[in-house]
Amino acid sequence: MSPRQYEKLYWKPLKKIMLALIDMGVTPFIYTEGKYNSRLEQLADVPAGKVIYHFESVDMAQAKKTLGNTACISGNLPIYLLEYGTKQQVIDACKSLIDTCAPGGGYIFDTNGSIDNAKRENIEAMYDTVLNYGRK
Repeated sequence: MSPRQYEKLYWKPLKKIMLALIDMGVTPFIYTEGKYNSRLEQLADVPAGKVIYHFESVDMAQAKKTLGNTACISGNLPIYLLEYGTKQQVIDACKSLIDTCAPGGGYIFDTNGSIDNAKRENIEAMYDTVLNYGRK
């Protein structure tokens, strides 16, 4: 979808719904699917501190830079790492997300999808890393 099509067909109607929810005292939790790097500027066009965006696939450093003063961000830990990666790869990916997104607040650690087929040892590594490293 082109940026123009996205703006007209997707963003404007979604933003209208989000603003209505915000007016009712609800915090919209928006799940973005696919690559969202080219849409970050539009996502910043909401009242500050009123929206949470969950990302499946985005440059989280850019998302933090663009949205960090406007919205809370979450997601983006690849499920494939939990299913097929090593324990150390999971630990490294978790630390990287925490280092990139946690400073200054406005970040909720999460995966980019369902953990149904993840290895137990990798789930445990993820939780241990978030609980221990995430406190620093």
